[in-house]
Amino acid sequence: MSAHLPEEFVRRLGGVLGEELPEFLAALAARPVHGLRINTRKATRDGLERALGLRLEPVSWCPTGFVVPGSLGAHLAHRAGLFYLQEPSAMGPAEALGEQPGAVVADLAAAPGGKTTRLAELVGSDGLVAANDVDGRRLRSLHDNLDRWGADNVVTMSLSIDRLAAIAPEAFDAAVLDAPCSGEGLFRRDRDAVREWSPAAVRGAARRQARLLADAARLVRPDGLLIYSTCTFAVEENEERVAVFLAEHPDWEVEDAAAADPAFARGVDVAGQPTERTALLWPHRLRGEGHFVARLRRHRDAPGRRPARRRASDGTRRDPRTRAAWETFRRAHTPGLRVPEDLLVTRDDRIYLRPAADVPLPSDVLVRPGVSLGRARPGRFEPAQALAGLLAADAVSSVATWPDEDPRWAEYLGGAEIPDPGPDAWVLVCAHGWGIGWARRRGGVLKNFLPRALRTRA
Repeated sequence: MSAHLPEEFVRRLGGVLGEELPEFLAALAARPVHGLRINTRKATRDGLERALGLRLEPVSWCPTGFVVPGSLGAHLAHRAGLFYLQEPSAMGPAEALGEQPGAVVADLAAAPGGKTTRLAELVGSDGLVAANDVDGRRLRSLHDNLDRWGADNVVTMSLSIDRLAAIAPEAFDAAVLDAPCSGEGLFRRDRDAVREWSPAAVRGAARRQARLLADAARLVRPDGLLIYSTCTFAVEENEERVAVFLAEHPDWEVEDAAAADPAFARGVDVAGQPTERTALLWPHRLRGEGHFVARLRRHRDAPGRRPARRRASDGTRRDPRTRAAWETFRRAHTPGLRVPEDLLVTRDDRIYLRPAADVPLPSDVLVRPGVSLGRARPGRFEPAQALAGLLAADAVSSVATWPDEDPRWAEYLGGAEIPDPGPDAWVLVCAHGWGIGWARRRGGVLKNFLPRALRTRA
């Protein structure tokens, strides 16, 4: 691998790593590390090990994270949301926040959802994650992963961070910025990142990160946290960004992220600022790729204001027929699901379950104000894919499930209709006790409602 690395990259890393450089280059020549995080709402370690037929190797800095021997994306347990595929180092930014029950957190570069799904666990059912990605095209992958995970305390949006800060200044208890970067930490698994690297790319990324970090700070209330992370090793994008930020924002300090795990290396000292409190995750020191993490806290006595938090339902377009269609469907098909009336949000023919926490944003900027429950169609209510991921088998009236090796899985995942005797009804197709998608039984046949984008190709 080192023969394919840019010479300037190797030279720069030699200045940082010294005698460790050969070990680092050897690590880049090794196979990438695969990992997963368990969805604690849907699975336990023992249960997932039985489902997968393998032993999980713990990731020491993430209590729900494990190293696995290869990709498991095709497994039915993944389809059912029992785990999220994420390489171990990428678990670091969310873990740097730590458990924050009831907190309102902004995930500022959220797609495809690795951080968001973990943050949703860390803030708990009384908290909120506002997941944002400036590229609206990336929201599809974010929504697909949130649907699979079954997260019910997340709203999504697609705004620039400066606009978000203008709309909701100091509205969040914490923000996580996993900033776009030069991608040096991905070299082992992404040859495009190697080809696209240059010193100019590093400098350009650093300029963008400076603006993003300053805008992100405007979102955080006094005594709040800002997690800044990248998947690169460049000092200009990491420690220098933190040092300049601290110099320009005297009401902030950097807390010790490197102490979280013995495998984490300390950042280099820059400009007299305590950047050694930042953490570098090197692939030759741990089982994972490359990452940088800084934990920044705004001073408790920093001047600021705490804006009133708005409910996501304010200003939405209410249609009583939509709510009536939902309630008819719920009573008939999901009797185990109890939804407080004040948590329902309607947008014309669509209905959502909003988070229990108040949302500090106007509803018109939210792409999703909560979990999509479905939509009212002429003569019926059609349940959403997100509702399938939220439900366990025991919450619905009609379930279809088969052993993992049953050929009907290939048929269902491919979009086929499947013979299934029984009364006409909406049917939750489940694997390992949790919903994967919907089907509608008519005349003893399951009509497939798995979204086309989620179907496997023959």
